[in-house]
Formats: sequence, C-alpha cells, structure tokens
Amino acid sequence: MLIEQIKNRRFLEELINELKKTNPKADIQLLEKTIGALYLVESLINSGLNFVFKGGTSLVLLLNEIKRFSVDVDIITEEDKQTVNECIKRIIELQNLFTKYEENKRNNSASKRMELEHYKFFFNSVTDNSEKYILLDVAYESNKYPVTINKNIECLKLNVSSEYIVNLPSVESILGDKLTVLAPNTTGIHYNSDKELELMKQLYDVDKLFNEAEYIDIVKKSFINIANREIKYRKLKEITNEDVLEDIRDFCIDTILQNNIENQHDVNIGMKKLQGFIIENKFRREQEVLTAVGKVLYLMKLIKNDENKIERYSKESKLKDIIIPEKFKKILKKMNNYNEEAYYYILKSFE
Repeated sequence: MLIEQIKNRRFLEELINELKKTNPKADIQLLEKTIGALYLVESLINSGLNFVFKGGTSLVLLLNEIKRFSVDVDIITEEDKQTVNECIKRIIELQNLFTKYEENKRNNSASKRMELEHYKFFFNSVTDNSEKYILLDVAYESNKYPVTINKNIECLKLNVSSEYIVNLPSVESILGDKLTVLAPNTTGIHYNSDKELELMKQLYDVDKLFNEAEYIDIVKKSFINIANREIKYRKLKEITNEDVLEDIRDFCIDTILQNNIENQHDVNIGMKKLQGFIIENKFRREQEVLTAVGKVLYLMKLIKNDENKIERYSKESKLKDIIIPEKFKKILKKMNNYNEEAYYYILKSFE
C-alpha cells in the first residue's frame, strides 16, 4: 500500500528511479506526481470519505496501465462540505507525504455554475527537493454515471499495488462523459479558452477507452446524463442532446478533418503540449489523431442510431459500398493510402 510504503521517503525515490529505467522517455516529475495522485486517492479512502473517483487519473486504474500522465484527482461526492473538510484535515494527520493543504479558490465559469471546490496538497519532491502539489477537484453532486465499479488501486506499469478499493465509473460510463467535452460550442471545452491541452487529452482518452468499450447503450446513457447536466449548469436553454452530438461531429469534421483554419490553433497547440504527457506512443495528426476522430465519428453514429454492436477495424476488415458525401471523397481517398484504420471508422460513420 502506498500509504505504508511512502512512510519511507527513500521508497518513493527508488520507485521513481526504477520506473525511469523502464520508461526512459518519461518525465520524472510527472511520474512522481502521478504516483502522488494515486497516493492522494488512497488517503481519501483512508479518511473515510464516500466518493466516486473520475477524470483522467482514474484511467490509470480503469485500464490497468498508464497511457498518459495525469496528475490531478477528480472526485464527486454527495457528502456535505463540512464532512469533506474534516476528511481533508484527517489526511494531513494520517499520512507522511503531504505537508499541508490549501483551498484553491477560483472564479471561473465552472465553479460558478456548479458546486466545485479545489484543494492543493503540497509535498516535498524527491526529484529536485522543491515544493510541489497535487490538485484535488471536488464536485458536490449526485452520481450521474449509469455504471460504477470497485477496483483496487493497482497499476502494474507504475509498480503500484494496494488493498485499497475505490469506486470509479466503468469504461463505458467515463467514455460517455468524455465525449461531451469534445463539443466546443455546447457542453465541452470552448475554443480560445487556453485549454488546448485539456481538449486534446479528452480526444486521446476517448481513443483508448473506445478500444476497451463493449456496451454502447451504457456509453449513450452516460453521454445523455452528463450532457443534460452540462446543459442545465450552463443554462443552454435551446440546446438538446442531438445538438451536442452535432457539435462533436462538427469538431471532428470541420476542425480536424477539413482543417478549419479558425480553430487550428487550439488543435495544434493541444497536440504539441500533449506529447510531454504521453508515455509510449505519439499522438500525430495524420495517424493517431485521425484514428481517434474516426472512432468518435463512429461512436456518434452508433449512439444516434441506437446501435449496440461495435464492428472493430482489423487488417481483414471489409467495407460495404458506402455512399460518401462529395466533400469528403478527396480527403478519404488520400487517407486510405496512409491510415486504413481512420479511413475504416470514418466510412463506418457514413453507413
């Protein structure tokens, strides 16, 4: 258990050095913060707080490996603020990594439209002896995920194994959630909001979650639940779930496939920043990004048509005669020569 192991500062230093050997391209400070984030999740459980662990860091446990670094902890809870504050104080008393905490008050639109609190948990880094922090985001709301599961805090890639069990959304539930973030004009991250990295993180995560998803009906239910929540919080009175689906489709087609110049800054900056957070493979525009876009478009089609079977790409995949809209013919003809997987999923979205 991390709580027991990190009582010895030397253990954390040795763990990070060992991980650096097996992941030579990894940023050692991001490695440390990712481990620190999982340590914070353990500490929250140990404090007695009831919560659902969501967000990018939860994917480390959900997929049982680390695809990209995620250094924040996002939770939802139905506990009141007094209980949360008592648990946070208890964390500082019961563990050895975090030296202090402070509330990180924000005046942004998200904090205004829903009950959100942010906390910084400070620790002394073993990589450079400087003071760093792990950010905890607490959303006070009921659980909107159709399916949650219990999992051990375990990641073989990080040599982390624990008896602590945490509640988190299923693959399909968090996939539906992350899709709503790819709608920049409605429920998602807006263009020109200085959140280019966050936007591309969501696209990257959707790509990985798609590979593990099985039940599209759960993806759809989660998508509708989270979209409705965002529509309500943002007071988007004229917006429907169908509008959100179209917004996601426009993001994929207009901004990425057709290289809409107006919004290219967000995509290009986001892709560049994301490279530092990815452990193994890259996220290149003509390859991984287009494949991710193809998967999103295919998911949109499955959700819209109430289809529940994913027909995955393989080298042997054969496509029926599909009528391709005229404006996509040139793009797709070229794509078939350098990215068969993206080509396959994009064509499947037109079936």
